[in-house]
Amino acid sequence: LQHRLGIPMDCIVYDAPNGNAGFEQGLNLGASLLQNSSKRFALVIVGDTISKQLNKKDLNELNFQDGASAILLENNKIGGNLFCGVLTLSDYWKDIMVPSGGFKNTPGFFDELPGKRLDQLKEHFHINVDNFDNKLSSSFSKVNKQINKLLLEDQKTNFVIIVNFLVSSLENSFKAILTNNESTRIKIILQSEIGLNAMATSSPSVLAQLYEKNDFTDLKIITLSLGEGLSMNMAVFDLDNETLIKTI
Repeated sequence: LQHRLGIPMDCIVYDAPNGNAGFEQGLNLGASLLQNSSKRFALVIVGDTISKQLNKKDLNELNFQDGASAILLENNKIGGNLFCGVLTLSDYWKDIMVPSGGFKNTPGFFDELPGKRLDQLKEHFHINVDNFDNKLSSSFSKVNKQINKLLLEDQKTNFVIIVNFLVSSLENSFKAILTNNESTRIKIILQSEIGLNAMATSSPSVLAQLYEKNDFTDLKIITLSLGEGLSMNMAVFDLDNETLIKTI
């Protein structure tokens, strides 16, 4: 890709396949490169062509769409903090996957997977929703504690929390936990409420919609995603109208 786009040899280029976790992971990678190099800018491109991986049945039932976005990071020495955190939940790696994808062609593997949907085949996207609520509850609590800590450290700023967990029931469960802190300074947006399921591109798309509504006034953004692996990711950053270019 670097060759095809004519990108110079002294430009650092990484391809980091992270699925639904790509937005926060991309921000973390871009910011790390800026912090540890002489480069001034990092262009983080998040894209998913999930239609190449799933069949039409999955795309229709799960409302997945292709999408792409680009975020330009500038090495600003005087402000604009970014915080990223990752919880790796590898015990649950079987609960989000395409069983026949990649090198996963072990005979009998698909038959042993619990929580399959009706008429689901091995080439279909597999999400074991039934297992998630119990397995992820402790992780939800850890993330909620981190958010409460942020609220205590900054008692003047309002927060927008964008939750992208692929499954509406998981997002609603997490929203119930977040709502328990009863803070009026939190606005919670679920990807499933927006109706756009473009994997990692969903969070930047929600940001764009907020911008178009002029909802960015003294806000701190928190994005949360649940991705393959299994990992739960969190990014916290500042954003204002002057830093955003109108999106297509």
